[in-house]
Amino acid sequence: MSDLVIPTLASAPASSIKKKPAVKATLIDSTVGGDKPSFGDVPMECITASKTNPRKIFDDAALADLAASISKHGVAQPILLRPTHVDAAGVTFFEVVAGERRFRASKLAGKTTVPAIVRNLSDAEALEIQVIENLQRQDLHPLEEAEGFEVLMRENGYTADVMAEKTGKSKAYIYASLKLTALEPSPRAVFYSGRLNKSTALLVARIPIKSLQEKCVGEIAGEQRIMSARDAARHIERNYMLDLTKAPFDRENGALNPGAGACSTCHLRTGNQPEVFSDVSADVCTDPICFKAKNDEHVVRVLKLAKENGQAVITGAAAKKIKEASYSAVGGGYVELDKVNHFPGQNGRTFRQILGDVLPKPTLLETPGTAEIVEIVKAADIAHLLKEKGVTLNVKGDKIQSEHDAREKEAERKAKLEREYRNTLFTEVHHASLMANLVDADLRVIAGLMFNQLPGGTLPKKLVMDLHGWTEETLGHSDYRGNLRRAVDALTPAQLNQFIRDCALSHELHVYAHTHSSKDDPHNLLAAAKRVKVDAYSIKTQINEAAKAKAKAKADAAKYAADKKAQAASKKADKANKASLENIEQLTPEQVPAFLTDFPDRLNELTEFALESRPLFIALIEQWAIEAGHQYCGDGFVKLGTIASSMAAPLPGNEGAASDEDEEDAEMLAEDIGLNAVIAAAEEPAARAPAEPAPQSATPAPRARKPKTTPAPGAWPFPKSPAAGATTPTPDTEAAPQ
Repeated sequence: MSDLVIPTLASAPASSIKKKPAVKATLIDSTVGGDKPSFGDVPMECITASKTNPRKIFDDAALADLAASISKHGVAQPILLRPTHVDAAGVTFFEVVAGERRFRASKLAGKTTVPAIVRNLSDAEALEIQVIENLQRQDLHPLEEAEGFEVLMRENGYTADVMAEKTGKSKAYIYASLKLTALEPSPRAVFYSGRLNKSTALLVARIPIKSLQEKCVGEIAGEQRIMSARDAARHIERNYMLDLTKAPFDRENGALNPGAGACSTCHLRTGNQPEVFSDVSADVCTDPICFKAKNDEHVVRVLKLAKENGQAVITGAAAKKIKEASYSAVGGGYVELDKVNHFPGQNGRTFRQILGDVLPKPTLLETPGTAEIVEIVKAADIAHLLKEKGVTLNVKGDKIQSEHDAREKEAERKAKLEREYRNTLFTEVHHASLMANLVDADLRVIAGLMFNQLPGGTLPKKLVMDLHGWTEETLGHSDYRGNLRRAVDALTPAQLNQFIRDCALSHELHVYAHTHSSKDDPHNLLAAAKRVKVDAYSIKTQINEAAKAKAKAKADAAKYAADKKAQAASKKADKANKASLENIEQLTPEQVPAFLTDFPDRLNELTEFALESRPLFIALIEQWAIEAGHQYCGDGFVKLGTIASSMAAPLPGNEGAASDEDEEDAEMLAEDIGLNAVIAAAEEPAARAPAEPAPQSATPAPRARKPKTTPAPGAWPFPKSPAAGATTPTPDTEAAPQ
């Protein structure tokens, strides 16, 4: 078996990778196509991330922390790769099977190679390893897990039983997880945000309609309130799951909605998905839209058939006069056949159950707003039939009264007489005691009543009890009235006066948060304080000052914590930003300005790299350099003012170009030294004798010179970034700058 050299930056051809520092090749004892695992340092350029990795979410902050650790200590655990192909130059390329987070962090840390174990794996084997490996993560999101199960079952053909065996999970757990993949994009986003937990997300996923899923999520996980799992389950069952046993239509009649078919075989019936709906009864419909469509079609058919058979049908405005809404009782002299009644000896049976076969032909009533059909009959038509069954129904026109109603009316009549008696007695006692003072017995009655008027479980009542040494055991619950009377009777006359005063003043202890005004001030309490010389203003001042001190301490602590958190976040962000920028080989065009701002001393290094490998960076570098006051001088950029402007070298490619000022200086010098005349003489025919050169003055007179102007920056000699819409050449096909 021949040795395979994992392609390194040193061994890879220049056409396939960017120019980088050479890395020593690592030999591994395997060949592409062999089965023996191999270990080595693999160049980052030859590795690609896997498209089938179940992990889709990578925390940027955690990734930056890992990158910092890798920069300092290296990669502690090799990643798992599999070879994908060998290019024409003999370079092997790999795909990440496990360890993509370490791979990403290594790139972020600027590593050129990463330690890896190379195994030859099929697509199915790689996918299985990815899913199983991800299941071991503590931070695995349930949706990522569910998507991994789904892909593995679809691509590898595994059943739920096989998945349960391979993952160590139960079959019910597999099915429940798979149901999460039914979440629509909007509910998924809410799930990822944390406003839905797995339990509530699974409840939502069982709703088969996209619009209903989104509506439900808004109700159970809105911005203002997030329901508990129990409340969410109750809400969904009440509003999005319909009891098929109470359906008014024939559940086996698939013609009511041909697209759905019969309810018994529908996949949206809970009984047909026991693994998912183990907590719900079998005959529940999870598709309210289909349920309504079937019910509407059922109503249309029933009304049509009734009219064809001559049966009375009441709809529209006439129906509303008899039954205003679904929750209203039937009027107009009619009774509802299927309404439960409470007649003596009938055990809560309906009119239909009481009358049985002797029931007259009913009238159909379409309930306004619900399209629900109810059967009604005239009460006068069944009164004599009910009497034969031992039920008395008194009918006077449209008014109906049963024996139960008669008993209720009699009870109300007696209560009215009792109220009249008590009112009269109270009035007579009032008149008889006009000139009498309150005696001890009166005061004790008043004390008990005033205490009872205090709302139970409130601060005023508890404070009164604490001040007088009463506990819950003092009053008890089995004989509350008797215990209260005995507790009041035990008070001394002085304690009784104090107790009555406390009960009266305690009504002013409650303060409403949103309605407080000067009218709500405790006027009686303040007057009582003044009478006994208690300084109310001093008490209020002390409490306010204590509250201010407490609020200030809390605010200071919060500010300190926020500042520390902000500092830590800023440091972390700076660290992550610098870590992402330090390696120029990983830079994108968008990061060039930020890189130069953070590392201005690396301007020339980046320029050289751009000239060799990243032509798209050149225009960005030039723009930043000009704005920052730099000028290109021969070997690189320098800060303006650091060298004489006349010494500035032309940019590469412009070495032969002379400025207008330079040409003017050369012309003036040639004329001053007589060079122009010499050149002219040399150009004369050889037969002519050379003319004497014009005499030169010992000290040439100074000549006027054109005023100097600051030359505009020379044009950048290298390729600019392509215009919008133009095709950007790939690094492999870009021509190196000359």
